[in-house]
Amino acid sequence: MDILHPNFLRQVRAARSLLGWSQKQLAEQSGSSLSTLNRFERGDGNPNVNSLRLIYKAFERSGITFINGPDGSVGVLLSADGLSRTENSLTAMAE
Repeated sequence: MDILHPNFLRQVRAARSLLGWSQKQLAEQSGSSLSTLNRFERGDGNPNVNSLRLIYKAFERSGITFINGPDGSVGVLLSADGLSRTENSLTAMAE
């Protein structure tokens, strides 16, 4: 995965959506600051490479795979294990 890929921001938003995470939850999971994530997603700044790695690793631990196809296509994939963890988390929150 190329965290410096121009579409990484779009992939971050898509991954958050798949997991049902807020920016605050991503900050907690990645160890990045909420203000860094907020600026990054607004396009108001470029986080340092270490922050991008933390974000990437948080998603990877949660079952997200970032896809950058040879034809220029991009996307994110949520593994079955990641989906199961997400569904269990959402069920627990609803109870």
